[in-house]
Amino acid sequence: MTETQERETELVVGTIGGITQKKADTWTVAVSPDGSQYAKNLWTKDADLVESLSTKLGQIGAFVCGASYWSKDGKQIRSLWITSADTNAPDGDGDGNAPQSVPTPSAPAQAPAPQTKGGEMTKEEWARKDSAIHKMACIKTAADALKHTLPSDPSADDMAKYLSRVAQFSTAWHRSVLAERDDPTGEDVPF
Repeated sequence: MTETQERETELVVGTIGGITQKKADTWTVAVSPDGSQYAKNLWTKDADLVESLSTKLGQIGAFVCGASYWSKDGKQIRSLWITSADTNAPDGDGDGNAPQSVPTPSAPAQAPAPQTKGGEMTKEEWARKDSAIHKMACIKTAADALKHTLPSDPSADDMAKYLSRVAQFSTAWHRSVLAERDDPTGEDVPF
């Protein structure tokens, strides 16, 4: 990768589930994004980070990760390595409903696959899927809209501030749009 190429990053926000030591100096941190049935395993070689995260199990954390690629049996594997962490991630209103994982524009967003009963989704499953897709769109748009606030060579503190602003902006936007769409006054919003 040359200096002019952008490194692929992904913002992962979710509940810190566990830490597994893979090698003497390498760990994975399981983070379960809100609304997803699967945890993302984030890699790190930072022993201090691992030590601090061990006291945060079950809490919401936000991680800026760099993506790396490698091959196994001819298949390309993508790994996420923690480059910055904020385990006091604000979610806009402090109620613990932090946004779920956010791919940057270089990585396409995908909603978790809904569970089906007899091959058909229930109304509740469709509503959860719709909300998750909308939430991801809000987060991606907020991240893109605020990227101009990052310096060209951001520090960990710059990334934490950016993450905080993206979380606040996207959560507020998601809630206001859903509130207007689900308005009990009967006014129909065309989306």
